[in-house]
Amino acid sequence: MYFEDYEVGQTYEVPPISFTKEEIIDFGNKYDPRPIHIDEEEAKKSQFGDIIASGFQTMIATWAQWVKMGVDMEGLIAGMSIDKNIWYKPVYADDLLTGKITILEKIDREGKDTGMVKNTLQVVNQDGVVVLDLFTTALIKKKSYGK
Repeated sequence: MYFEDYEVGQTYEVPPISFTKEEIIDFGNKYDPRPIHIDEEEAKKSQFGDIIASGFQTMIATWAQWVKMGVDMEGLIAGMSIDKNIWYKPVYADDLLTGKITILEKIDREGKDTGMVKNTLQVVNQDGVVVLDLFTTALIKKKSYGK
C-alpha cells in the first residue's frame, strides 16, 4: 500500500498467536532475564502466580504477525518511531493473543514523495482483555516515489 491508499480509521485483524511456557522462558533467557519470565519457583511467589511472557515478546511476536500479512510491504520505507507502548495485563503460557491495527493519522509531507502513517496495534487475550497497545509511526512511499 502506498500513502494515498491508507484511510484514517481503516482496521486490519492480525492473526492469533500464543506462546508455550518453554518459548516464554527461552525468550526471557535471551532477552529479558527477569525471574518472572525464566524462573517458575520465583514466578509463583510473584503477584502473577506463574511465569509470564516478557512484554517485549508480546509486542514483537504480535507485530511479526502484522508484518507477515504483507499489507504494507510495497510502500513501507521504514518504521520511524514507537510513539507509545502500554502493557496492561500479563500474558501467560497458552494465552491466545489477537491483534488489530488501526490507522490513526496520515501526515502528508508536502513536496515530498513520502508521507507518514500513525497506527496502533491493540492486542487482546482469549477473554477479550486488552494486554497491549502499541502506537507507531512509519514512513510510507507515495505513488510518485522515485519519479
